[in-house]
Amino acid sequence: MFNTNRNEALKLFGFSGKKPILLVTGGSQGAMAINNALREALTDILPKFDVLHVCGKDNLIQEKTPSGYIQTEYISNIENAFAIASVCISRAGSNTVFELMSLKIPCVLIPLPKGASRGDQVLNANYFQKLGLAHVLNQEALTAKSLTYAVNAVYANRFNLAHNFEKVKIKDASRQISRIIADYLH
Repeated sequence: MFNTNRNEALKLFGFSGKKPILLVTGGSQGAMAINNALREALTDILPKFDVLHVCGKDNLIQEKTPSGYIQTEYISNIENAFAIASVCISRAGSNTVFELMSLKIPCVLIPLPKGASRGDQVLNANYFQKLGLAHVLNQEALTAKSLTYAVNAVYANRFNLAHNFEKVKIKDASRQISRIIADYLH
């Protein structure tokens, strides 16, 4: 995750790197609410960003897509997408938010609503927003306009977010995990 070559990743997806890259992901199944809002917002987003959209299985649009917009159902080597991301729109599952935090990628988090999940994504998103690491856009407020606003706000605030990322200390837990496993095996 930390040693991916950005230039190679840009080539892999066919981006020039002249514009910032907006990575959009809704999880392995995709997220129709995010997919629909993003596609409706493309005319406002594409002048400023190239977009890599991981839309989930069977969620590709079949008509010709605009220049600067790449859609894919799934990415097996997500580290390549993270390596080029200037901003990320994502759900707020714990794996994803901690990957984004570890890689210091400014993000717009759109948690699954409490009625559609256990509520953990709402808690995760609010926690990261409280730390100053993300902008939360609740699905109930998700429109093409609110999404465009959130992406532009996060990108405009990226230097403050970078400062906030530096303040959060991330510990390497691999030794502690190894010790727990070793204790369990003995």
